[in-house]
Amino acid sequence: MNMRTKLTVIALATLPFAGTLAAQETKPFDAGIAWSFPTDNLKEVTNASGGYAGFNLDLGYNTHLVGTTVPLRLSLGFNDFPGMNNQGVTRSLSGIQAAGDIFIATGIKNLSIVTGASINRWTEKITPTPAGYSDHVKGTKFGARFGAEYQVNALCSVNALLQVVELGTDPNATKGFNPSWIQVGVKYHF
Repeated sequence: MNMRTKLTVIALATLPFAGTLAAQETKPFDAGIAWSFPTDNLKEVTNASGGYAGFNLDLGYNTHLVGTTVPLRLSLGFNDFPGMNNQGVTRSLSGIQAAGDIFIATGIKNLSIVTGASINRWTEKITPTPAGYSDHVKGTKFGARFGAEYQVNALCSVNALLQVVELGTDPNATKGFNPSWIQVGVKYHF
């Protein structure tokens, strides 16, 4: 099953929960910072090991799906995964991400399940650049997000998300990469 098919299945699987979506109102905008902990596939892309982490900065607009009471956050963010040196070569990954998330009530006050999709534009940096290197991370890539968010008060929320995205192939186009990471962060609502 390819990545786009998986994303469609995830999006459609959330529809039965539309009647139980979180009704909590928040302020219309938010700014967030998160620490991102890569899974094995992302570690392979960036030569990472151990407790290595990246970060995410984002701005969001909180609204509802058109004509419904379904809570929706539209956000624009920047992800950075600094590379690690492996035998004299450092590979890092950074990207711009536009995302849409819906919120599903859990029955626990102020706690919501978050699920959504993203559109990503990645840049890979290899230092030193190998002779004949051409960027194989090209174009717009899709992603899926799933996690939880707890609204601490009207101004602050904390969240944890698992993100899976398309990236591209290795330079020889023999192996595809769908890196993922666990993102833990805080948002300020205004």
